[in-house]
Amino acid sequence: DAYMSVERLALLPRGDAKIGSPLPIIVVSHAWRSAEHPDPEGDNLLALVDAFGVQRARSRFPEGGFAVFYDWCSLPQRDANGTRTAAEREAFVHALSKMQVWYAHAQTLVYMLTKTPPAWGDVVPYAERGWPTFEQHITMFNKRQSMKCWANVVDVNDPSARPPPPLTAEAFDQLLASKVFTNDADPSVVSVLYKDTLATAFGLAMNLRYVGMHWSDEEFAQLARVLPHGRQCIRLNFKGAHNQYTARSAKVLAELLRSGAMPKLEVLGAGCTAKDSADPRPLMSDPDLQAACEARGISLQRDAD
Repeated sequence: DAYMSVERLALLPRGDAKIGSPLPIIVVSHAWRSAEHPDPEGDNLLALVDAFGVQRARSRFPEGGFAVFYDWCSLPQRDANGTRTAAEREAFVHALSKMQVWYAHAQTLVYMLTKTPPAWGDVVPYAERGWPTFEQHITMFNKRQSMKCWANVVDVNDPSARPPPPLTAEAFDQLLASKVFTNDADPSVVSVLYKDTLATAFGLAMNLRYVGMHWSDEEFAQLARVLPHGRQCIRLNFKGAHNQYTARSAKVLAELLRSGAMPKLEVLGAGCTAKDSADPRPLMSDPDLQAACEARGISLQRDAD
């Protein structure tokens, strides 16, 4: 039986507490080849299985059993006549209204199939589609990262790729306007879902961890525009050897704290290093950031875990 019950899932080992003790649930983000079938020859399926093997070899994948959410199999699809029963329609509409939970939840592992298989020809690519764009961007709201734990954000086609920082609702709507949808109603649905997810998955998170993301000052500035939504955040962590921040990011963060953003913040982990920087710890050693933290009573540490 391919069905994984909640009771059976609850008995499976969970991931490291450092990344929020995730459940062994793989959530797949992908483009469909056609409205009739997302992957008729199994091209994406084979790539996904290979990715599981790569991450398992790196000890970054659940050992033993795991569950997979794959929309084609997990949601009631139309029959050969293009219809669903009344019960199936009700279940499908309800599931669609909660779709963001699978991708944004802190305790799921998201695998993104971002490249179109060569055999698919001129099918609209993943990056140009509305729903995959939504899934990719909400994935980073509250996924705590560590290279020593289960991989919880994976680009199957480019494992070295790092996901983008979250966007504000306004910036996301602008991005969404350039994407392709098969249903005219979907853009408005996705826009509302994004706003709701920003307010919940991000806005209610108590621990935000963006460790070793390979992000630059520009990406930090993008994240900083979203951080004011983190009204419940107590611990914020930027540590890691692969962030490319400079004193410019420290100034942005200091100004953010002085403005009163993130009112519940208690601990800021800023022990990141910057490649080719004269200052090995451009955030933690910045006097403006130090002063802003002191004025707010925020503990400035190397690591906020």
